[in-house]
Parts: sequence; structure tokens; C-alpha cells
Amino acid sequence: MHIDPATTFEPNVKQAAMLECARQAGLNRNVSKLCQEANISRTSFKRWMKTDGFRRAWEELPKAMILDHMPGIVAAMVKRALAGEVGAAKVLLTMAGEIQTIMNVTYQHEIIRPTTYDEWLVYNLAQQQNLDPAGAIGELKRLTHEGPTNGEIVTNGNGTGKPN
Repeated sequence: MHIDPATTFEPNVKQAAMLECARQAGLNRNVSKLCQEANISRTSFKRWMKTDGFRRAWEELPKAMILDHMPGIVAAMVKRALAGEVGAAKVLLTMAGEIQTIMNVTYQHEIIRPTTYDEWLVYNLAQQQNLDPAGAIGELKRLTHEGPTNGEIVTNGNGTGKPN
């Protein structure tokens, strides 16, 4: 079990027995049965869980159990990779440090749906010119609400720029 060096938790005999019992039992066991097998009361377990050291040790158990089985997991992944599974090969190469994540990208965008003919025209023109359609519609709305400045042309709803 990994214990953080900043933490000075030393389990007593019963706590160590409970942690070892849980580690040996696996992930699908309930606490009442583990307490019974470790010969401790459920009340003691609940009291221990209120302490930082025991709680951290308990929360690290799933990771420790997985690490216990890691040689078998790696062997199974090697077998799958050799059988041609690209995903298994990628996992193994990542574990070996041969593949590194260079960049994580999060992309957020607002869906703009043109509601008028003018907005539809601006939206399509912006897409054809590889411009931001949302920005183009925003600019159209700014111009139609604030009015033209510096000789800007604003359409009158018919998409021509000419009076109706």
C-alpha cells in the first residue's frame, strides 16, 4: 500500500488487519462482511473512517488492488496488441512512455441559427469565405441596431441593400 510521506499514518493491528482483509477480498465485497472477516465491529470501522490517515489508506485500496494485478493486465494487453488490436498497442506504448499527449484541446462554440433572410445570407456568405458565421451575424445585428457608420451599407430586409 502506498502511503504519502507527508502523512504519518501507522495503522494499529486491527486497522492493518481490516485494510489487508479488504485488499485480499477484492472490489466487490461489502464493508459488513469485511468487518466480520477482520473481526472488528462496524462501529470501529466507522470511527476509523472519520480519521484522515485510515480514510486515505482505505481510499487508496482500489488503486493498490489494480497495481497488484498489473503484471497480468500488461500480459493480457501484450497478447491483444500482438493479435493486432491497435487500441491495446497504443495503451502499451503510452504506458512505456513512447506516446505522449502533446495537447488537450477543448472546443466550445455557440450554435447560431439565422432567423431572418439577411442573417441567412450573411451566415452562408461567411461560411463560403471561411469567416466566422456567428461573428458575421453579430456584426449584422450591430449594424442594423446601431445604424450604418462611415458609409457602411445595411440591407432593408430584402437582402439587396436597396430600399424596399
